[in-house]
Parts: sequence; C-alpha cells; structure tokens
Amino acid sequence: MMNNKRGSNILWSETVELFSEIKNMNLTSFLCRLVEIVKSNQETINQILNEGQRNSKNLTSENEIKFFRFITTIDPEMYVIGSTGDDFNLIVQSYISRTPKSEFEVLRRISNLVKDIITFTSLEVCPQCNSDHLRIVTDISNERLYRHCETCSFTDTADEEFLRQELLIPANIKFLKIAGYIK
Repeated sequence: MMNNKRGSNILWSETVELFSEIKNMNLTSFLCRLVEIVKSNQETINQILNEGQRNSKNLTSENEIKFFRFITTIDPEMYVIGSTGDDFNLIVQSYISRTPKSEFEVLRRISNLVKDIITFTSLEVCPQCNSDHLRIVTDISNERLYRHCETCSFTDTADEEFLRQELLIPANIKFLKIAGYIK
C-alpha cells in the first residue's frame, strides 16, 4: 500500500504531464486521458479522500468521494464537451504554474476541471443575480434536472426545492435532449 504523499505525487505528475499536452489535443481526448488517470490512481484517490473524512480540517465530503466514483464512469460521448466557454488551456496552465498545497488540492483541481469540461451551459439568465449561462446539472440518480448559477450559487428545479446536501453532477446528452436544451 502506497502512502498518500507518494501516491499524490505520482497522480500530480501524471496530471501535469497531461496538462502540458492540452494544446496538442482536442478536449474530448484530453477528458478521456484525465478519466484514465483517475481510474489508474483510484486506490490513491480513495486513500486521500478517506483520510480527509477522518481528518476534519480537510473537510472531504461524501459527495467528493461519490464524484470521483462518477468520474470513473464517464463516457465523453454522453456529454456536451466544453460548452462552459472556459479557456481550458489557460486553466491548466494556471494549475501547472501553482504547485498544489495538499493532496486534496490535487483532487479538487481534477474534479473541478472534469466538471467544467462536461457541464452543459444554457443560454438562460439566473433569476437571482441576472448572470448569464446557467449550468445544467442533475442528481446522481439522473432523476431531476437543476439549473445552477456559478456566480451566486442559485440552484433550482422546476418541481422541487433543492437539497443542499445532494450531489449534483453534469447532465448527460440524453437528459438534456429530453428537457429540450439540445436537439
């Protein structure tokens, strides 16, 4: 069994290598490689997350553990890739230039990047702060769609109040089509 620090260093090293190649690949290929890195480092990731749950100062949540399990199931063909308008080259360059302060920061950078790559962004305006481009997410069981504003954290669904503890993941193409967001 590898210790967390060594495993995290290997994970970060593989991730930085991929980040340095982003300019030479399309976003779908980049996502596939990132998912493979998560899959191949699953034991280390689980150790870090489990340690984070035991150590209250790191504030690792059950939702973070669930999200990393979700990452291992991602098939890029099931998602609208890169619709957030984010400059992923710029994001990964900033990640490369700043050494992570902890194992948890490594994991959060990876999970945030995956979320940003596969989250569909609508043309809707936030009813709370008027920011544009609400992100469309779903609960982990794909039963209900939610609109989420990155600016003010507004989150809603048409038929039920959002429960803050619930894990929300990017909505897949099938769900987006059913809801009329894409054709």
